Amino acid sequence: MSKVPFNQEGLDKKREEITSLPEDQLRAQLKEIRFNTRKWTIENFELNEDQLDYFNQMPDEMVAQLGLNTAICFDYDLKLTLEVPDVSSQATARIRICKNTDVRGQVRGHWSEGESPKIDSWSVTVGFSF
Repeated sequence: MSKVPFNQEGLDKKREEITSLPEDQLRAQLKEIRFNTRKWTIENFELNEDQLDYFNQMPDEMVAQLGLNTAICFDYDLKLTLEVPDVSSQATARIRICKNTDVRGQVRGHWSEGESPKIDSWSVTVGFSF
């Protein structure tokens, strides 16, 4: 699999690449995204040194949540938004510190007594502030 830029365009390209795989390979990729999120992200996205350092320091629980949400969105063709600030090419950009990571999600669905819940939409937004 190719590495793509760590931005919305790269995420969309990665989704297209994965969802066009044969079913068994698609399921294998979704499993990697879900259970080996950190490794999968590093192998599939072009991260600069600061992003890589920050990502490696993120709590495992947050990384696991990102993996779960990403796998669900890829599998069910649900909206997934990645917000990454533009990083200047100036030397000072290298020393920026990520101040906040925000993961927002919204699930809409319905259910009837005696039936399993039906998910109508699932939206996940990931934002990084420098």
